[in-house]
Amino acid sequence: MRMRYEAKMRYVREQVTEAFNAAKGYRTYEEVIDEAKAVVVDILSLLRPLFSRKRPLKPAREIVSRTPLLSLAMAPITLSVNIIDAIDLPSPNDSKQILKPFVEVTFQGNTLRTATMSGTNPDWNASLELPFRLRNATQKPETISDPLVLKVFNDRTYSRPAEGQQAADVGSVVVQEKHFLGSVSIPFSTVYINEKVQGRLQLRVPDLVTGYGGSGAGDGAARRRPRAPALRVFITLQPHLARPGLLQQAFDTVHEPARQWVRATKNTLSRLADEVAGVMRQMQSNPEAQVEEFLYHPRAFVVSMEVKEVFVSCYLSPTGLAPPPELFSRGQEVTDPQHKKLIIANYVSLVPFVSDASAFPGLIDIWNTCEEFMDYQAGDEEEHAVLLANYLLHLSQGTGTQIYLALGNAVPEGSTAYVVEVDGNDKYVWNPSLGLRFNAMGDRCPLISIDCLISAGGVYINKKPFEGVRVLNYGVTDQNYWLHIEKPNERTFECIQQPINYSGGPVGDSDIANIEYEIEITLRKAISEWRPRVPTLWYNAGSREIRDLLKYMEIYHYNPEASQLLAARENYNKQFASKIIVGYSMRVGYMSTDEILQEVRNTKLHEIGMYVDSSDAVPKVQFSCVVYLHKYPKGVLSIRLNLMALNRR
Repeated sequence: MRMRYEAKMRYVREQVTEAFNAAKGYRTYEEVIDEAKAVVVDILSLLRPLFSRKRPLKPAREIVSRTPLLSLAMAPITLSVNIIDAIDLPSPNDSKQILKPFVEVTFQGNTLRTATMSGTNPDWNASLELPFRLRNATQKPETISDPLVLKVFNDRTYSRPAEGQQAADVGSVVVQEKHFLGSVSIPFSTVYINEKVQGRLQLRVPDLVTGYGGSGAGDGAARRRPRAPALRVFITLQPHLARPGLLQQAFDTVHEPARQWVRATKNTLSRLADEVAGVMRQMQSNPEAQVEEFLYHPRAFVVSMEVKEVFVSCYLSPTGLAPPPELFSRGQEVTDPQHKKLIIANYVSLVPFVSDASAFPGLIDIWNTCEEFMDYQAGDEEEHAVLLANYLLHLSQGTGTQIYLALGNAVPEGSTAYVVEVDGNDKYVWNPSLGLRFNAMGDRCPLISIDCLISAGGVYINKKPFEGVRVLNYGVTDQNYWLHIEKPNERTFECIQQPINYSGGPVGDSDIANIEYEIEITLRKAISEWRPRVPTLWYNAGSREIRDLLKYMEIYHYNPEASQLLAARENYNKQFASKIIVGYSMRVGYMSTDEILQEVRNTKLHEIGMYVDSSDAVPKVQFSCVVYLHKYPKGVLSIRLNLMALNRR
């Protein structure tokens, strides 16, 4: 499905470029003038060889003017990553152990790490400089697909008896292990387009990290921690690179009868943007004012897959879109409204994320309808946010809860699309790509500014984006904070969404077992190859208990106290509690095998039992690998992996 999406994006990109050039009235010289090129004879160039040395000892160097991209490819540019601190890291369940965390940073095959600190709230204040390179002189920085990956580990060091010994004090070896605690991946395009990434990044932690901070199978998954681990960073390029130019040219509009209204609305937005920019400059000139820089891009029109401008409210249905009813049939019907919201947010987040930045570098965002999004099984922030907003609108009918599509700036995404939920005095922010909900006024909220709120009836432009998400405390009817652009009551402004056909999909029920087997075999082979110095032994007992745990973790992800899930955890503990060194239960959406392998390799589980201080003694370790696939409507897949390193006894 991703290949279909990328092929469609290439076609749309061609249409965008053609429309852009046509709108500019752009014509190449060859399109206008058809003539033979004149022959120019340079007499000096013909005579110069007669007087030059036949075998020059010092050939003269010609100075060649280089394009900016060629200069960029040759210039020494570094990705500067400042790791400041972390909070709420999980601690070892064994009270005798002290957490010793460090951060490892990887980009374009280069890896650096911080020093090791102690405790669950470590301060590093470390500056790491990673080299940055282009594949060739013509590559544009915004097309670089390499992610910047930050991984947090616990540096576990202990002594154990050597081979043939019974006690550690009679000939022992020092064992060093890295226990994975969480990670965050940032696309390079995010750093480049936004010039910096600054703030707290919530770590993506495995659903289950055995042996750490209340995340064992017996006492709840990591999702139940009151506060998820977070890493505070400042990331930028040195020297700074100019941002890619944004496309300013207007395209044809689907609202042809209202062309004058469209033009007037754009002019109003342009004047407001200039006014806000002036206020921002004035505030930043005050040394006592603490104003963060961010992009302010209020929009009322977006570009569809047909390469035409559409009023953005047309992407939201007044009654929303009905999610597939099968989502709420999980042994027993789910009726709790909050559980339903978590279920549909999880479903939306499982649709693979593919950014428009690589398809349309320096041009525009293309907005798909929900039907197109689900058919292609791929999209970026806007597609995920539009689908989640429509689902929440459907669930919120008659409840008084207000649902808005929010365009603004977040950490680490930069310019992005979120969903805002206003329930009386409570305000929540949904990250649709991750399926997570945050208290809008909490210190963990990733949304730092709002450009506009979008409803099915119109757009509310934020007049004071520098006040952050606090503007949500002022109702959208407050004209001091919001400019309301009401959707015209005309036929061309009707909602463009259509009911989604959830039947079919890229994967059939009969394919699930084969895919599980192929992923598991590939993972086992890769882990063995990553351990070339030592043999890799596999522990195959208990696979049924693991598979049951993964199944019920997926089914009851919204309710960790479900009786079937608790029973599966108990059986898991009976089988493995006394044997596990460290284990991870991870969940990923549908992705390529290479991407799954990279996710697993990032945990460094394969290094358990590889590195010891004595070369003639290796701890006896066995590994377990179980894969479980869960198929949702429309062929949306959730892939769960359970990986463990076990003591061989």
